[in-house]
Amino acid sequence: MRLSINVINHVLFLISALLLKLEKQANSHTIICINSKSGEKRYSEVCTSPIFDENKKVINVYSFSVKDITKRKRAQEALNQNKVITSICIQHISDM
Repeated sequence: MRLSINVINHVLFLISALLLKLEKQANSHTIICINSKSGEKRYSEVCTSPIFDENKKVINVYSFSVKDITKRKRAQEALNQNKVITSICIQHISDM
């Protein structure tokens, strides 16, 4: 898969933001959304664990992983839509 410069810059920005976040906690699990060239939204989960020096500053990141969770996010969105529809149906049934 070829990535555009915009996507690469976006990912690099997110990595630097994660490093700043990691200075305050041990692990980070962040979900990011990237729009493909075709306009499709793709979701990824980024998991990182920092390595600290003796002054508690992040000097490296261990176990950096990116996992495509687009199917899971779409399933969650569909489930949420079904919950709203079900709630509306139940409200109308009780009004009868």
